[in-house]
Amino acid sequence: HLPLCTVAAFITTQKGPIIGIVHQYAHYGKGDKIHSVNQMKQFGILIDDAPRSLSPHGQTIQTPDGYLIPSPSAMVSHTWICVHLQMVT
Repeated sequence: HLPLCTVAAFITTQKGPIIGIVHQYAHYGKGDKIHSVNQMKQFGILIDDAPRSLSPHGQTIQTPDGYLIPSPSAMVSHTWICVHLQMVT
């Protein structure tokens, strides 16, 4: 059983680094985080899950504020996303 929590993470975007706040995450405490594509879309996040060879920017995640989280920071499939998040210090 993993506790649910709200976490902050250092994320690299096309506009520079940002601090992302994410809610209702299962807290494991190490490694990259896996996110639900459908849950992210529910909150207005655009997911480019086309194959990297067919997408002009590669696979990306776009926030409602216009930030792009590019690959290799994001690996996208049709049902999940693996995003490299750095601990905020």
